[in-house]
Amino acid sequence: MDANLIGYTRNIILRLYNDGQPNKAALAGIRTATTLNSPRAQSLWPVMLAYLPEKMLSRSGQPTKEETAIYTAVRLYALHQQSIERRVYESSRDIQDDSDRTLSDVVVKIRQRSGLSTKEEMAVYIAVQRYIVFQKEIDKSQPQPDKEGDALAKLPQGSSLFAALARLRADPKKQVALDRRIQPILGSTDFSTIAHALSHLVGMLKSRTNLIQVDYAQLAQDLYQIQLGYAQANRVRLRWGQQYFYIASNQEQTEGKNN
Repeated sequence: MDANLIGYTRNIILRLYNDGQPNKAALAGIRTATTLNSPRAQSLWPVMLAYLPEKMLSRSGQPTKEETAIYTAVRLYALHQQSIERRVYESSRDIQDDSDRTLSDVVVKIRQRSGLSTKEEMAVYIAVQRYIVFQKEIDKSQPQPDKEGDALAKLPQGSSLFAALARLRADPKKQVALDRRIQPILGSTDFSTIAHALSHLVGMLKSRTNLIQVDYAQLAQDLYQIQLGYAQANRVRLRWGQQYFYIASNQEQTEGKNN
C-alpha cells in the first residue's frame, strides 16, 4: 500500500507541475482548501481522483485515510510551489528524475493512442516504474567506471520535509520560530492540527533564498501512517524528530554560514 501511495502522489504532483506549465486553477484552489471535500478543492478532483484505485476512494463521502494523506501532501506541495518556477518536489528515493518524467510523458502518449483509461494508465506507469527500480538495482551490482562528469551521480535528490527544515534551522535566527512550530506536530495526535502546523512550516521553508526540493510523495506516506493508530503515529513522529534534530546538529556549522 505505502509504495503505491507514494507512486500515486508523485504522479499527481507531476501532472500538476506539467513540466513547467502548471495547472494553475487546481493549484490555486487547493491552496485555500484545507480538506479534499471542500468546494474549493474540486478543481483538483479530475487530476487526483481519476488516478486513485477504487479501494482508496471513499464510499461514504468522508475522505479515506489515503485520500486525506495524498491531498494534504499535494496541498503542501502547492503552497510551496506558488510563485516558484523550478519544481519544488523531488523524490528522495533512488529514482532518476529525467527518466521518470519521460516515462510519465510516454504513458500519456500510450493512453492517447490506445484509449487507455486513467486507471489503466496508472497501472502501466507503476509497472514500468517498478521495472526501472528493479533494473537500477541490477545495475548497481555491476562494476561502474569512476567518471567525474557522471551526470547520474550528480542528479539532485529531494529531502524529506523535516530534513529540509533542519537545514533551515541551522540559521540561529530561525531556530526559535521553527522549534515553536515543530513542537505541536511532534506532540499532537490530531491530524488537523498536524496538517495546519505543516502548512506554516512549508511557508517558512518557502522563504528560504536557496531552493530545497522536498519529497512530498514520501510525506504522503507518513501522513497516511500517522492515521493508523497511536503506535504507528509515534513511529512517524520519532522519524520526523530524528530527521529534524539530528541533521540540524550536524549541519549547523556549515549551513548557518550560508543562510
